[in-house]
Amino acid sequence: MIVKFISYMWRSICMSAAVAVLAACGGGGGSDSGGGFVPAPEPEGATIDVALTDASGSSITEITPLNTGLFQVAVTTPGGEPLAQEVVSGDVTLGRLLPESGTALTNDDGVATFFVQPDGISGAGTMTATVTYNGVDTSQSLNYSVSTQLPFTLNAEFADESGDLITRAVTGNRITLLVSLTDDRSGTSIKNQIVAAEIGDLGRISPASGTTVTDQGGEARFTIDVGNTPGVYSITVSVSVPGGNLTQSADIVIDQAVHQLGHFDVEGNFIEGVIGIVPDGRLSPGGTAILSFAVVDEDLNPVSTGDTLSVSSPCLFNNQALLAPTSPISIAAEASVDYTLQGCTGEDLITARLGSSGAEASGVIDIAPAVAARIVFDRADPELIALRGTGSASDIAEFSNVSFSVTDADGKAVANARVNFELVQTVGGLALECEGSSFCLYDSAEAESQGRSSRDTTQSSVDGKAVTRVLAGTVASPVQVMAYVDLNNNAQRDLDEPTTTSKTLVVSTGLPDQNSVSLSASVLNVDSAYDIDGKTTRVSVRMADKFNNPAPDGTAAVFSTELGSIIGSCNTVGGLCTVTWSSQSPRGSDTVEQFSSPITIDENLDRALPNRYRCPSHRENHGPCPDDIGDPDVNPPGAPRGGRSTILVTANGEESFVDRDGNGLYDEGEFWTNLTEAFADHNEDGLYTPAQRDDCADPGSADDVCLAGFEETFVDRNANGIFDLNDSPKAGNDSSLPDGLFNGVLCRAADDEAGLCSRELVNVRDSLVVVNAFSDASKYDIMVINRSDREPSTLEGDQFYTVYVSDIFNNPPPPNTTITFEGSGECEALTEVPPLPDINKAGAYAAALAVKTNDYAQSIEAAEDLPPDQLTVKLTLPNGRFITETYACRVNRCADDPDSLPDFSPAPPACGG
Repeated sequence: MIVKFISYMWRSICMSAAVAVLAACGGGGGSDSGGGFVPAPEPEGATIDVALTDASGSSITEITPLNTGLFQVAVTTPGGEPLAQEVVSGDVTLGRLLPESGTALTNDDGVATFFVQPDGISGAGTMTATVTYNGVDTSQSLNYSVSTQLPFTLNAEFADESGDLITRAVTGNRITLLVSLTDDRSGTSIKNQIVAAEIGDLGRISPASGTTVTDQGGEARFTIDVGNTPGVYSITVSVSVPGGNLTQSADIVIDQAVHQLGHFDVEGNFIEGVIGIVPDGRLSPGGTAILSFAVVDEDLNPVSTGDTLSVSSPCLFNNQALLAPTSPISIAAEASVDYTLQGCTGEDLITARLGSSGAEASGVIDIAPAVAARIVFDRADPELIALRGTGSASDIAEFSNVSFSVTDADGKAVANARVNFELVQTVGGLALECEGSSFCLYDSAEAESQGRSSRDTTQSSVDGKAVTRVLAGTVASPVQVMAYVDLNNNAQRDLDEPTTTSKTLVVSTGLPDQNSVSLSASVLNVDSAYDIDGKTTRVSVRMADKFNNPAPDGTAAVFSTELGSIIGSCNTVGGLCTVTWSSQSPRGSDTVEQFSSPITIDENLDRALPNRYRCPSHRENHGPCPDDIGDPDVNPPGAPRGGRSTILVTANGEESFVDRDGNGLYDEGEFWTNLTEAFADHNEDGLYTPAQRDDCADPGSADDVCLAGFEETFVDRNANGIFDLNDSPKAGNDSSLPDGLFNGVLCRAADDEAGLCSRELVNVRDSLVVVNAFSDASKYDIMVINRSDREPSTLEGDQFYTVYVSDIFNNPPPPNTTITFEGSGECEALTEVPPLPDINKAGAYAAALAVKTNDYAQSIEAAEDLPPDQLTVKLTLPNGRFITETYACRVNRCADDPDSLPDFSPAPPACGG
């Protein structure tokens, strides 16, 4: 039944659908009459209306730079309803359309707005608006005109100094450029408007910026100093106004000026081509003359226009005279100039030239000869020179230029004065360079061929300088040069002739020697450096040569460090240079950490570790020790130390020797200190461990001392890859001299060739240890030791003790650490300890402690409620962290009732008994 019902319903639905379809098609049957097929109506587009207005909404037909056109496009439906948010496309044939995309949306009133501005071309144009609605494009157009003309007038004119308008001027004239700006709409002038002027090569304009502002009358003024070249010049002025920019050009003809140059004499007569000079006689050295000039026209009348005057002379060119004001000089009808001598001699021909016409005038100043009244030492450059024959090794010059200044009685420089020089001492072959003069004095033909004289002569320069060159000898010594002014030119020093001597010049090796190298640090024990990065100390090296003169400026020092980091090098100034060491990784030896460990003050407390600790200064098996517990001579067989960084400095230099005969040179048989190649001594044993200790090749089998120095490095000066002892040849069996040869520039060249010494240099060096201190107070320990070299369980009154403090590696605490004592009960300390100094020695710091107890001050019964009898030792680091160690004190007391204390042995005495 259900199936049949469904089948029936489905047939009914299909039949109904068929009837509906037929009805939609106009009914069944095939009749030709009535009904038929009716097509859908055509879609209608939108209606567009275009209007042109100004910004206020008023209708216009012309667009100008000051009147932007607003095209209002109204869009409605075919039924007249406004269409909102419709895209309208706009296009113009003239002008600039905004938005530049050419599209705009209608607002809620169905209006889209376009702006049209002039775009540099005048004429007529068409604006077309298009909108698509219901798939239909609808357009509407509107014609308009465009004008690019601005309603302003910009005018440029020229005027002379009287204010009269001109079209011509002459070279050198001063003229005015007048620029006016007018609003054509009202005929009024425009004020406070910036005007720019470009005058090309016409001359110099003022203001120099080429811009100014129109005044209340709408006029801008520029002053132009016309140049010296005639011709026709065009200038351009410009101004920014509402709607755009205006420019205007103007031409002016510049004729060659007919100006004459000379001066007026005392009677008012014009003297053409001649400069007026006062005084007219000789001008003394350093004196001042007045130069006077006058400019007239062809009628000999003084000109009123501005001009320029160029003044020159040989003395001015060589800076041996000065003008005030300086050339070129501004001049109208007349001008005066101060001319001051500065060392010129003889005659000076002065020439002046007028800028406008090229007219010239001249005059001669006769200069009286200067008389030298004084000569003083000026300088020696350089102040240190190398011994003869050693400069190539030290890169230091073997000569110095010594200069003097010659002046007159007024202190002004004297030029062309003859100055003679003589050496005060000639030890070791010191000489002056002198060639080509009969005044030179040589002690041999060889010296003459080398220009090595004991005296020299020269003429002072324009600034009064007289210079001679000192040539080094073979002996280190100070050098003095005597200089005198040879007034009568007789090649002899007379009593009345100015004389002086030089100073500050030294002849030396210029190379540091070994015993003159000194390394220091601002802080040797650096607080918190072991566990905090960036803690620093300033490391300084001082170097001097064999004669203990500071090493020359620029001597290079090279640094390296075991732990942390250090600036690699510095150059000396005054024999000193400084770098910075900073804390960072590494803070220990990787080799030691892998195969052993640094020795500590507590390692004997761990029975699983080897018993390496021993302190000769006390009898305890652990704790701070004033001895170096890592030293094989103190605590055999020695052990690696922790928290200690070796810093090495090296420099190019020579070995030290004992100059027994005082000749400044090394002689065979003199004692010297032989140097191996420089090395960083990490284990502080004085040896380059990897090469100078046995069984140090394999860290797995090496002893602790070898391990501590396993990572030592050396400076391979000869680059052969081997640590050299520099000990060849061997000394004789009966010789007290070391093996090897003396190395240094103080070895004579002949002795070097004979094999008695070597001029080959070495690395001089020095080193120091920086302690890397802990910031954690728990890494430090305190120990009190009595006279039996033991740590007591109880302190006694009226006894002296020693307090030892160190870190776990047995290094002393950093500087400004404090040790304080605090007594309790009837026990107190009688001593105080000042803040700890800066110490880098391997070993604990020791301080004295005197203890006092107040015996029998109270009975046993009365003391029961009192603080305990004890003494606390407190160690406080600079960062404020601290540790303490407390010791009980033995205090003797009486008893109020001895019988009540039967367990005391011995029995306490009765109080008051």
